[in-house]
Amino acid sequence: MKFASNLLVRHRLSTPEAPRTALFRVVVACLGTSIAAHAQQRYDIVQIPGYEARHINNVGTIASSAGIYDPRTNTIRTIPFHPTALNDRNQFVGTKFDDFYLYELGGTLTKIERLYPWIPAGIAWGINNAGRVVGSMSSGGEAFSWTKQGGMVSLTPGAYAFLRAINDLDQGIGQRNQVWQYYDGQFHALSFEPHAIAAAGLVVGRSANNDALILYRHGQGTQTIRTPNATDTQYYPNSVNEAGTIVGEWVYQSGSAFRSGGFLASRSLGYLEGAALDALVTPGWHIEALHDINEKGQIVGAATSKFSTTFRAVRLDPVGFSQAEAIPFGEGCYERFASFAELSNYFDLQDTTLRMTPTSGGYVVARAQGAWFPPKSISLAQSQPSVTNVIALPFAFRYPGGTTTSIRICSQGYIWLDAETTTIDRRPKIETLVYESPRLSPMWSDFYWGNQQNGTFHYDADAPNGVAYVTWDNIATGTGPVDVQCALYASGVVEYRYRRAPTWFGWLQNALVGFSPGNGDVVPPAIDISASLPFRTHPTMLRLTSSASKTPVLGETLEIAVTGIPANQSAGLLWLGTAANRGGIDLGGIGMPDCKLYTRLDWFGAWQNQKGTGRWSIPIPNSTALAGARLYEQAAVLDASANQAGVRTSNGLELRLGR
Repeated sequence: MKFASNLLVRHRLSTPEAPRTALFRVVVACLGTSIAAHAQQRYDIVQIPGYEARHINNVGTIASSAGIYDPRTNTIRTIPFHPTALNDRNQFVGTKFDDFYLYELGGTLTKIERLYPWIPAGIAWGINNAGRVVGSMSSGGEAFSWTKQGGMVSLTPGAYAFLRAINDLDQGIGQRNQVWQYYDGQFHALSFEPHAIAAAGLVVGRSANNDALILYRHGQGTQTIRTPNATDTQYYPNSVNEAGTIVGEWVYQSGSAFRSGGFLASRSLGYLEGAALDALVTPGWHIEALHDINEKGQIVGAATSKFSTTFRAVRLDPVGFSQAEAIPFGEGCYERFASFAELSNYFDLQDTTLRMTPTSGGYVVARAQGAWFPPKSISLAQSQPSVTNVIALPFAFRYPGGTTTSIRICSQGYIWLDAETTTIDRRPKIETLVYESPRLSPMWSDFYWGNQQNGTFHYDADAPNGVAYVTWDNIATGTGPVDVQCALYASGVVEYRYRRAPTWFGWLQNALVGFSPGNGDVVPPAIDISASLPFRTHPTMLRLTSSASKTPVLGETLEIAVTGIPANQSAGLLWLGTAANRGGIDLGGIGMPDCKLYTRLDWFGAWQNQKGTGRWSIPIPNSTALAGARLYEQAAVLDASANQAGVRTSNGLELRLGR
């Protein structure tokens, strides 16, 4: 508790009302901080899961590379196709394998039946709030409109056309007979290339000679915003709202040289890109692309920061915007795995021995000089995949997660470390490895067992020397024979010995090398074993993670959940601050390597562990003065096994107070 008393204690709580009062004081301070910062910026950047955000609707739902981000629950969901558009009812439309689909965030997936099923390709481009979908029936086909009630209708029978978007007034943009068009029940030729249409019919496009962005309203003419018109550069206005704010992307390409970036434009600001655009956003960020804008002025795209050049999906919120959200940033410590596995149809461990030496509840895995033991026992092989009866070991074999005195051997290259499991599995999967019983997997694969000559496997015990051998000898695969041996020592050491194996198993066959204590262990990250040696496994430990189970809505109760807590811990600390350290302050100097402090320490409290999850809540005053305020939260747990200080910290959490 010394760490807590020295670093975390700024405000002590003495009465039941103290948390509410303290939080209110913190929020007021936060407002003052925010106002000072906002005088020098016009958009706040919020990081969204994924490397790029493509679409946003008027309720704040975002389609990013990671899936569908729902700001109401701060969750990501995956959908079975790449969405091309979404509406405010959280309906998504897209195309997969030449079929059109409509997905509703609740989970309903509807296949959009074609008018001409024999015509492939095409794309479903847009959807409005009535659920009307528009697009093109094929790459050279007709423009279509589809609704659940009316099905698919051709808008241009016999004529090449498409609609790229549709709004709630059934106004759209597209092309007909190679001419760019505005659509409101009939087609009207345009003199520029339209790219997007806003809620009440404002259209954005680009001029034919690529030197201007065009704002157009049917029957009212056009307005132009000049672009730099740089050589070999194209300007793509991706979206516009009714306020006339345009977002897009410029692309430079000359030979093999390629560059791109985002731009923002409006009648009042003109055209902005590069440093001029970065000056409008949270300091430290660089805009790489802007893809969509909603009627609230929220923008989505991709950006890099001074902390990382990796592309991040981002949302740009206009200063003063007050959508209630809880946005995680940074990472908690630590993440360790008991299991390890490599699954591939390539193999590069021929003539290699992997020695797994027990240490501190895990293994040190390294290369070794293990001599091949020629099997002396009779073959256990049958003319089909099989698993042996229970085999008693001459010693108690300890492995990370348990001890066994008996095993079962499967013809498919793995060993069950218990007497009960009899499963024969010809399809190696890492998820199966970790979810089922404890297993050693020297080379789990779909070996051929059509007849006896496809190989043998053996069990030999050398009790005086405390070792048992399991050997798969001359086993047939689609591309060559395999010789694999697993030596189990009374000390708990394991050796995987590889004599022969094909470098490539073929398109339809994989091999899995690894180990897992099983019983629902956590899936480890992908690993290239030969390139990672030596490496170490540990008892599984998930990162300490702080998240909001309810977003910070004014007048409601803020709820924080902390996960990744060791099973034997019952309480921890949580703190709030009015400022964030986005890159994190390294705490290695106080005995917490790889842990970071992400938030200022202005107020702290305790949470109680309930079945592995810490929970903490506090009411938020229903005051409009707090709308848009920012708080930053982080948590810690006492864990003597984690590091010298015996403390682990979580990620940071940005709390945006709002409606």
